Amino acid sequence: MSPIGHSLAGATIYLVYTTLRKKQPRITMLIPVILLSNLPDLDLVPALWEGFPRANNFHQGFTHTFVFCLILTFIISVGQWVRAGKWDRNIMAAAFFLPAIHIFADALTLSDPYYGVMLLYPFSSETFLLPPIFLSISRDSLRDLFSLSNFRSTVHEVLIFLPFLTWLLYLTYNRMVPAGSKERHHE
Repeated sequence: MSPIGHSLAGATIYLVYTTLRKKQPRITMLIPVILLSNLPDLDLVPALWEGFPRANNFHQGFTHTFVFCLILTFIISVGQWVRAGKWDRNIMAAAFFLPAIHIFADALTLSDPYYGVMLLYPFSSETFLLPPIFLSISRDSLRDLFSLSNFRSTVHEVLIFLPFLTWLLYLTYNRMVPAGSKERHHE
């Protein structure tokens, strides 16, 4: 899945959360949501030093495990506690679930060769493969990153998430507009 797809997945989860909690979404929250949604792909950074053809040697390793999500949640929660003097359940939930959604989405992504995701590493090196919904993203070279195939994959991801985002934004807008205010604008 592309960074755009992971960002849309994170934004969707954030809007579901705010809709269910009847809270107004804040645009400023999109930056941390997008960062947390893409954080497991931090394991692609070594590809910058080792070269793009070796990117798959590093990808979907430790940063694509639930242990990584737990460690990340702990680090972010301690940082929040030091900064604000209290634990924030919402931040803890976001720190765990946004990267976890990334990992789940990668398990639903078709790629060749398909390695799967080692969800339970270091306790098990078994990879988990789920029926693919998303198309593969090629990372073999800088040229591949901007290929027509990757563009198609990204458009596919946008088309999957766009109906959900549109519906959630519609629900949010209707919740934020006071009853009767639509009629007042027409008088």
